[in-house]
Amino acid sequence: MRILLVIVFTLFVSQPNAQAQNQNPPPQDNKSQRYLLPVEIIENDRDAADRRDLEKRSAQHDADDLAAQRQAAEAAARSATTSEAQLLPIWLQVAIGVIGTGALLWNLYYIRLSTTSAVAASEAALAANAIAQQHFIADQRPWLSVIRKPAMSIYTENGSQSLGVLVEVENVGKSPCISVTADMNIEYSKCDRAKELAPSLRSRSRSGIRSAKSCFSKERAANHTSNQQCSNSRKKPIQTERSKLEGLAHR
Repeated sequence: MRILLVIVFTLFVSQPNAQAQNQNPPPQDNKSQRYLLPVEIIENDRDAADRRDLEKRSAQHDADDLAAQRQAAEAAARSATTSEAQLLPIWLQVAIGVIGTGALLWNLYYIRLSTTSAVAASEAALAANAIAQQHFIADQRPWLSVIRKPAMSIYTENGSQSLGVLVEVENVGKSPCISVTADMNIEYSKCDRAKELAPSLRSRSRSGIRSAKSCFSKERAANHTSNQQCSNSRKKPIQTERSKLEGLAHR
C-alpha cells in the first residue's frame, strides 16, 4: 500500500512539471533537467530475512577474513621468533661441522702415519726374513775344515827328492758335501829359509820318508782331477802340487 501511495504521489508531482516543460520547451542545446526524489523501499518479511541473511553472511565473511589475517600475522610473528631462536643452533651446527672436519683431517693424518709405519715394518720384516734365511742357509750348508799336516821330504819313483805337504779336509757342516774342487798353491819367496829347512828334512827317519813316499805314490793320480766326493763321516787327503823347494834346496 505504501508503495502505491509513493508511486501516485510521484506521478502527481511530475505531471505539472511535464506540462510546464511542454508549454515552454527548452532550447535544443540545453541539457534536460533531472530531479532526485527520495524513495523508501518497503520490503516484506522474506526480503527482510534475505537481507538479514546477506548481512549476516557478509559480517561472518569479514570476521573470518579478519581472523585469517590475524592468524597469518601471528604465524609470521612465530616464524620470526623461531628463526631468531634457530640462529644459535645453526651457529652451533657450523662450529660442530668445522670441529668434525678438523678431527677428520687429523684422523686421516694419523692413518697416513700408521700406513707408512706398517709399510716400513713390513719392509723390515722382509729384510729380517731374508737375513734369517741367509743365516739358515749358511748354518745348514757344508763347511770344509782343512787340517794341515807337517811338511816332510819324500822321494818320487825316479829317486828325486821333493818336499810335500799333506792336508786333510773334513766336512764340519750340517749338510752333506757332494762335490768339492780344491786348488792349492805353495810358493816360497825366501831361498835362505829353504836352505835352512833342507838339512832338517834330510835328517828325518827313513821309515817316515818311505811311508810318505808310499802315500804320495798312491794319491799321485788324484792330482790331475779337480772334483772329489766327501761326506760328514769320511776324510780324504788332498795331494798338493810339487814344491819348488827341492831345486832351491840343492842350490
